Amino acid sequence: MYQLSITDLERKFFERSRDFKNYQNIDLNRKKEIETDAQIFKNNYLSRKNYLDENIGLYRQALLYLTEPKTSFKYKTFDEKVLFLITTVDPNLEIFNAFLRYDIPSLDDINQMAEEEQEKEITKRNTNIADFIETIRRKVGISNHRLLRFESILSRRFTKEFKNNIKKNYLNTILEYAANVKDFSTITDEDFAKITLIASYYLAKVNYETTPNTTAYNIISLKRRLQLNTLAEQLAFFINITDPELNILRIYEEESRIPIIKKRATEEIGYYNDDIRRLEQDYQKRFFPDKKVSAWSK
Repeated sequence: MYQLSITDLERKFFERSRDFKNYQNIDLNRKKEIETDAQIFKNNYLSRKNYLDENIGLYRQALLYLTEPKTSFKYKTFDEKVLFLITTVDPNLEIFNAFLRYDIPSLDDINQMAEEEQEKEITKRNTNIADFIETIRRKVGISNHRLLRFESILSRRFTKEFKNNIKKNYLNTILEYAANVKDFSTITDEDFAKITLIASYYLAKVNYETTPNTTAYNIISLKRRLQLNTLAEQLAFFINITDPELNILRIYEEESRIPIIKKRATEEIGYYNDDIRRLEQDYQKRFFPDKKVSAWSK
């Protein structure tokens, strides 16, 4: 009997990914049911088989099971099936967690760089992609990075833990948000008190070890948990965590040349953005009117 290859099974399984609904049709109870089924499936398989490379065998068997017509009666949507697959072969989301440790810019981002930088960035990108694939092959036993998209959304949908030491660039997204926030006039004193408390809670949860990029990731991914309902609140929180002493304003007052300002801010704070500087000016005026950021302050 002809045996379908893993490539054939992957093609058959992932062709339904266009129906993916970001797990919105799965509640916590259903998630637990699928995870229990997946664990039973995995235990049964591992108790019967003794492959030298059991992860590949398990992955193939799960794909075979999920592409059988009768399985569709039990798992009616692609969301349920991909959750079963992830729980079976990568329950700790190693693929997604590995990806967060690599800085892999998109080709669109590279195309916007200076021409002399593009070749170097493409080489770096290709090297990081190869390293990433090797990492997940070593950790998970398979090298199919197509699961990355589904693990990423699964983590944001159900995982409530803050991340540390994110390498992939999320900082630029937050900095782009700043261009769309005029000021902090929509934030009341009560709102700001809430943001300050949430910032203290966040810092305690990450053991006071965070970076601007990691903070940006946690804001983008877990804004509901952080109760940051508007862009203005997200930017106020970002400033509270990454530059509570308003050092960007201090550097801006101490230096006269923008290149030097950018260099110092990047070295001392981790980033520079003119819209953030503008917002910090409003932040100081709105919430800390008596605060002097440098000897030059009036």
